[in-house]
Amino acid sequence: MLSEHLLPIIIVVALCGAVMLYSTAANVAPVNCTSDAAANAADVVMLSATWCQYCRRARNYFVERGVNYCEWDIEKTQRGGELYSRSNIQGIPIIYLGKELLVGFSASEIAQALVAQELVP
Repeated sequence: MLSEHLLPIIIVVALCGAVMLYSTAANVAPVNCTSDAAANAADVVMLSATWCQYCRRARNYFVERGVNYCEWDIEKTQRGGELYSRSNIQGIPIIYLGKELLVGFSASEIAQALVAQELVP
């Protein structure tokens, strides 16, 4: 049985853990592709949406590591919507890293793909 004195400490630790889990680095503005030429020049292209927390995490990951990337918003840009429709993938972010395709955000998978494609700066 938990002691009365330990319960507040456990609650505080749990709350701090939850805040750390769901907080992200400062929100970084998207690096929008303005043309297909810009997308072709980027090492990484991401299909995203402004409300997507995994897109935000991926964006922060790329910016923090200096990865040359751009993104198409699937709701705010016609090109992003077209690329998303053509992908036949249900979910975002969709991340193209060289010849690799990743869906969702996994720091370890992105790191492995960046190394495999020799895209790490």
